[in-house]
Amino acid sequence: MKKILTILFIVTTISLIAQVPFELKGGVTISNFNISHTSYNASTSVKAGLYAGILLNLHLFSKLRFLPGLEYTMEGAVITSNNILFASGKYTLGHLNIPLLVRYQTHAGFFAETGPKTGILTNAQLNQDNYGTSSGTNGFNSVDFAWTLGLGTLVNHNLGIDAHYTVGFTNIRTQKDAQFENRVIQAGLFYIFNSN
Repeated sequence: MKKILTILFIVTTISLIAQVPFELKGGVTISNFNISHTSYNASTSVKAGLYAGILLNLHLFSKLRFLPGLEYTMEGAVITSNNILFASGKYTLGHLNIPLLVRYQTHAGFFAETGPKTGILTNAQLNQDNYGTSSGTNGFNSVDFAWTLGLGTLVNHNLGIDAHYTVGFTNIRTQKDAQFENRVIQAGLFYIFNSN
């Protein structure tokens, strides 16, 4: 976690010095797993988390922008399973995501954006009522490829609100007995620095 905060701090500092428009953002996540191709008798429910990140806000044309960035997101789900090979409990996965978004923004400040997002697994935790908490990334794939869709609006010249829905395409588990894919809703605030 300290390394992630250090990276975000360095990128923010460089952007400030270079006077490049950028956004600092943060908010809440509601995440779940989409499970398929399995014989497990398992059910999932959503879990809440947080996210924070930075996006460069690069103007391409009058209403079109390109936003590459870095973002730390808490994802996962609560799983109930009667299969001894797959533990029930609350799974929390920390991902350092690299979004590459294209945004269409009106002069009134409303916008829609979309693009790919690559997530690098930084930590994983399983919390079980009867067995406590265990940590470790064994059994999980280190990279998650996804696509995100978002809507938002500027409240004033610098402050805005937005929401995103992200669909993961990668099996987050290394085992091939089932397909576990991330589904994440994000909602939060952002603030634009060095805006024109």
